[in-house]
Amino acid sequence: MRPIFLLILLLSCVTDSLQAAESRVQAETVLTYFDTPASSLYTTGNSVYTIQADVSSQSDPGLSLHINGKGQKTQTGGHRLDDISAAELELGYLEYQGDQARFKARLGRQYIHEALLVNVIDGMKVQSDLGRYFSVSLFSGQPANIYNADEQTAASTHGGRLTYFSRWHRFSLSYQQFESSGTIEETGGINLETTLPVGLSLTAQSRYDIARTSESSRDIRLSFARRWLSPLLHLFGKDGGKQGPAPLSIVAGNYPDYSYLGTELSLPTSTRTRLFLNVRNYNYVVEKNRSRYFSSSFQWKISLQGYLGAETGLMQSVNNDNRYQLIKLYGHWKPLYRSIPLDFLNSEMTLTNYPGKPASSSGSLFMSIGCGKAFQDDKWNLQFSSQYSHAETHKARYTGFLTLTFHYGRPT
Repeated sequence: MRPIFLLILLLSCVTDSLQAAESRVQAETVLTYFDTPASSLYTTGNSVYTIQADVSSQSDPGLSLHINGKGQKTQTGGHRLDDISAAELELGYLEYQGDQARFKARLGRQYIHEALLVNVIDGMKVQSDLGRYFSVSLFSGQPANIYNADEQTAASTHGGRLTYFSRWHRFSLSYQQFESSGTIEETGGINLETTLPVGLSLTAQSRYDIARTSESSRDIRLSFARRWLSPLLHLFGKDGGKQGPAPLSIVAGNYPDYSYLGTELSLPTSTRTRLFLNVRNYNYVVEKNRSRYFSSSFQWKISLQGYLGAETGLMQSVNNDNRYQLIKLYGHWKPLYRSIPLDFLNSEMTLTNYPGKPASSSGSLFMSIGCGKAFQDDKWNLQFSSQYSHAETHKARYTGFLTLTFHYGRPT
């Protein structure tokens, strides 16, 4: 953790040389401890360190640098597993943003949202608008999530996406080719997003295996958002090329592997209180399991951004392992009293009972508390949270999160 704080301190000391740039550095430490039986193979200690740094021009267009690294230390406390230490660069790229047609170009290790097979690559991506209603993005490089160096050198991927968009609709066609050890995979994709003024929205995604000339997966979401009612329908299917060539074959009558239908009813009971009622139905075709979840929650607004709440829930399922009852209490306080040197405070406690399991493993407990404080006109931001849980897999699990953010050049 020491190099992370040294980097933040260095950037905060060289503000004179950053007059033309906006800089943001965020460091996070996660410490986890497990209390498990001596015969267990579970780790007893885990430390994860992440750092994210962004340096960009205060005005567009311009260059920006983005880095996201991660380190991990696992201690087994004398168990049969060996201690593990690892570090990796998750993201690291240079981006140029043009002043016309929303042009962007990235070079380095980056996440590709348009990708269908490999999401993180070491390579280049460009995107730009084509007139008023179309945009295009192209990418090419080597996959970054292959840990064997020889395989990564031999592997390559490229592809792109063409998008038509208007005020209420967005339709895109995607393509990606992945080559490794002489094997070539080609996948096409169709994405549709539609939003109507009445609050109805539809999102549909379909992936197409070009070699098998068949649809490999599909995902459809239909939602309706109003102030008091929010139903949602979600259908997902993955068949490995058995459904035939029709895009979005769920619409053609093929039954999905997973479906979800639910709604939330929000009822204001007074100017500061609100009642929420939830009903959800899950259907897992592969596992041959149906589940229904019912919950009610009550929320009390105690300040402009603060609230207290309580929730009770019941899950009914064909599978005994998926049956449970829960009680949740939660709260968020902001702003706090002037005598308390914190900007916000939140907490949560959840009790869960599993009636289908033996008495020794029929319950679990989760508790968390978090707080935060900003310094020097929000240039420095410190957040801390801790969690405790007790469940069937562990007697006790303690987790602490410490996040420190330094932001220089923030517009006022």
